[in-house]
Amino acid sequence: LRCSSALMCGEQHFSEVMLGEEFLALTLQQVCCLISSDRLTVSSEEMVFESMIAWIKHDKEARLEHMPKLMEYVRLPLLSRDYLLQEEALIKNNNTCKDFLIEAMKYHLLPADQRHLIKTDRTRPRTPISRVYAVGGFNGSLRVRTVDVYDGLSSVEVYSCKTNEWVFVASMNTRRSSVGVGVVNGKLYAVGGYDGASRQCLSTSVEVYDPTTNTWRQVCDMNMCRRNAGEHTRPQFTQSSVRL
Repeated sequence: LRCSSALMCGEQHFSEVMLGEEFLALTLQQVCCLISSDRLTVSSEEMVFESMIAWIKHDKEARLEHMPKLMEYVRLPLLSRDYLLQEEALIKNNNTCKDFLIEAMKYHLLPADQRHLIKTDRTRPRTPISRVYAVGGFNGSLRVRTVDVYDGLSSVEVYSCKTNEWVFVASMNTRRSSVGVGVVNGKLYAVGGYDGASRQCLSTSVEVYDPTTNTWRQVCDMNMCRRNAGEHTRPQFTQSSVRL
């Protein structure tokens, strides 16, 4: 995590990074740099808290003294009230950490429309870099008859909220319209749809896009042919979900 590109990768794929041995081997400074980031992509703040606890317990004798410093960057008020009530033992045994917990509980005791009155770094929601993908579809209202339009059905564009621009990324391996799209663990899945020429359903075809390598690959087929399929991903695994 010394270079900005490595830090950005860690921010965007934190749910995977936190589960690896490399995370447990990070230095205190590297962990602080990562979990303090506003751009950290997490489905819930519980993930940040649990990663911090796991890092400490990996070498508890040497790392326990760093817990108050790490707790500065965990946004406890953003954890659910029920989760806070579980009271991790490491917190109960440290006065500074208990102060952070009390701050979080005070936040939850306020009516929802008054919580904005408590303004600290720990009550500020994280704002990961967001991207919007436009996947496949018809080029206009007419049925496709030209090679250009065929290609268009496999094309993919991505919009960056940071730069306010659309750019093309790698095209899918298969032309698709009425395609279902979902996101799991930072990867984009294109499910079924029409081929755009014969209006034939694409049987059970599924492919997945990896933004870190800008590549699509086929994955296991579905059991049924589908078009206009709706996708749903469990909250702890997803960053976003769309259907086109």
